[in-house]
Amino acid sequence: QPWWKANFFVREPVLFGTWDGVFTSCMLNIFGVIIFLRTGWVVGNAGVGLSLLIIVITLLVALAPVLSSIGVCERCHVGSGGVYFLLSHVLGQRAGGAISLLYAFGQAVSVSLFCAGLGESLAQTAHWDSAWAVRVIGLLTALAILLVVLAGVKWVVKLQLLLLAILMLSVLDFVIGTFAHTDIAAGFTGYKTENMEKNAAPQFGAKQNFFTVFGVFFPSATGVLSGINMSGDLKDPSSNIPAGTLAALGFRWVGLLYILFAVLLGAVCTREALLTDYMIASKVSLVGVLFLFGLYVSSLSSCLGAQYGAPRVLQVISQDNVVPIIKPLGKERGANKEPYVASIFVAVIAMLFILIGNLNALAPIVTMPFLVTYASIDYAYFKLAMSYDLKQKQKLLDAGCRQQRDSETKSESSPTTKLRSDDGFSKKCIVFLLPVDATEKDDSLEKENVEKDGVPGQEKGAITVDMGSKDHGDEDGTLKPATYDDSDTTKLLGDDAEKGTKQTDKAKRQGEIKRGEQGLLFYYTKQKSYSEEQHINWEIEKQPSSYYSDLCNRWVSLAGAIASLLIMFLIHWGYALANISVTLLVYIYIGQANPSLPKGIAADFSFVRWVQSLAERITRRKPAQQQMVIPPGGIPYGVSTYQLTEDNADFAYRDRRHQSSVITDLAPQ
Repeated sequence: QPWWKANFFVREPVLFGTWDGVFTSCMLNIFGVIIFLRTGWVVGNAGVGLSLLIIVITLLVALAPVLSSIGVCERCHVGSGGVYFLLSHVLGQRAGGAISLLYAFGQAVSVSLFCAGLGESLAQTAHWDSAWAVRVIGLLTALAILLVVLAGVKWVVKLQLLLLAILMLSVLDFVIGTFAHTDIAAGFTGYKTENMEKNAAPQFGAKQNFFTVFGVFFPSATGVLSGINMSGDLKDPSSNIPAGTLAALGFRWVGLLYILFAVLLGAVCTREALLTDYMIASKVSLVGVLFLFGLYVSSLSSCLGAQYGAPRVLQVISQDNVVPIIKPLGKERGANKEPYVASIFVAVIAMLFILIGNLNALAPIVTMPFLVTYASIDYAYFKLAMSYDLKQKQKLLDAGCRQQRDSETKSESSPTTKLRSDDGFSKKCIVFLLPVDATEKDDSLEKENVEKDGVPGQEKGAITVDMGSKDHGDEDGTLKPATYDDSDTTKLLGDDAEKGTKQTDKAKRQGEIKRGEQGLLFYYTKQKSYSEEQHINWEIEKQPSSYYSDLCNRWVSLAGAIASLLIMFLIHWGYALANISVTLLVYIYIGQANPSLPKGIAADFSFVRWVQSLAERITRRKPAQQQMVIPPGGIPYGVSTYQLTEDNADFAYRDRRHQSSVITDLAPQ
């Protein structure tokens, strides 16, 4: 349709796919303003060699939570809320809410970082040396981004597709410029072996070291979870998130671009130019205007991604009422339920931090919340995988006990076996678990679940018999054998089943047979006893096979969590302690405000107990011997029961409940 008839504003729900949603969002948020403005400064301080190491560490630290989040998405149902849903679904809403609040704060501060970067580039281009010029441009940019986001998600994605095309053209302009011309006065000498030799080794400036430089560069990878934050606006999150995120973060794209910028700048520029001129990359590019457009695009796209993702995290937290104090942030409007109050709140936080006006000062502040979030996501997948193993072991134990019980029940239910109250069976009811087909034996772990009321809801067949009724056995108390056939259920407990043959066949075609006459209850079902929605939400599934399934490893996630926490303290221990302390305070507050929040599907696993058991296995050469205490024989007295109530023919089928125990003569020794 013509552009003047297009639906520019969102009036109906819009869902996105792998490439127009996840891939585009990740690419624009990963390849941000830090690459354009600080890659040369990083190479000038750390040298080409350590700069490549910084890039590799950044990608690995960012890749670990991506793989962990993909593993969680594939093994659990993915709902709206992005990072908050992943953490709260696995670790519980208390931990998920505390960490997600810190993550939303980090995204809000990242908006100020990208706006300050845009202001810095415009101020240097216009030769405005005032710090207030950077602040004013950043504030105006944050306000413009807020208006675009409030216009609707369709605007955001439409702009991102155009911005990504401009960004790729600016990268191409930079690469061609390294071959096409030189600018000796600006420190751009072209390809020289001398430049690479001098720029290979590190030469840190005042108050700079490897980890401070790393802290400035790391925000370039803070957008790796932007696709996950769109989970509520995706057509198929379980497939869109893995494919789009891995395609964007793969070394074929982002890693190559990062390394390309660092190596080319180290080969064609002098160290002095790299350290002093933040806009050296624009002087290297062939068409400076096109490169500046790419710089502005990267700033705007990163702002859009952060301004879009943070309010949705706050929206879900407030709607779940995890943190009562931020409940007003859950207000929404429009077909896509835009969180306009949360968007305004995030923009206000960003504007406050824009007043700092220094990109190098803002970068470590942005880095800390993301590292805490990355460590939490890594630990969440590790805990999920360990909890799945614990549940499988428990199912195996239950299956072994159930198999033993089934074998005993089968032997006791033979035609020559008499079931009486003195044989150790309850007279109230006996449950016969009938054998399943050979094709269903592999799924026995799932099909042998027993409902709370004692009736197996997943078995292929189950019979419950009221032993108090006299109509289910011979006069001597012998129970008649129950026959079962998958294709013919007309014979159920003798003559009593023949009376209801027609009703039984009709009910069987519907998948369930229920009969309650004279205490007989028969269930026949092949469906699960719980609803499909509950199964999706609360069951941990096995890791599906894919080309990246081997990368979704629990030990990789655990190593990533430890590395993220360690890097935090190495970058700035004060900021690290502050972020962890705030998270703990929010965690305590949530526990006081909402003490009954769900604990998550991985609550079976305890990291402390796992470490203790691991230490015991390491320090103990042999496992502890199990000791069995055998008590002495029975008491030396005879005990008999005495019926307190009289028998009545009207209630003959009832159990003899009211009895007393009487001690008789001494039993023989």
